[in-house]
Amino acid sequence: MLTNVSPARIFNLASVKNVKVTGRDFCNSESLLCIIAGTHTVKALFVTENILTCPLNGVWGLGTLTTISVQVSNDGGNSLSNALPLQVVVDLP
Repeated sequence: MLTNVSPARIFNLASVKNVKVTGRDFCNSESLLCIIAGTHTVKALFVTENILTCPLNGVWGLGTLTTISVQVSNDGGNSLSNALPLQVVVDLP
């Protein structure tokens, strides 16, 4: 179960490399994944059973203001956590 994503709003996607995800029951395994925007899957970086880091590399082309979801899977994508919103502001003038 996810409880928080930090930062919750990103203004420059190119400068933010990771988001910190807080929750519970994360497993330190090769199957630990972050699912960004429902389709972009990346290997999560385990910190503790309550904290992990999700890399944002490769998440582009989202438009000007977009709210995307962040989910976690302990088992390679077979089951997914609840989704939390992450607001991304890009292409600022």
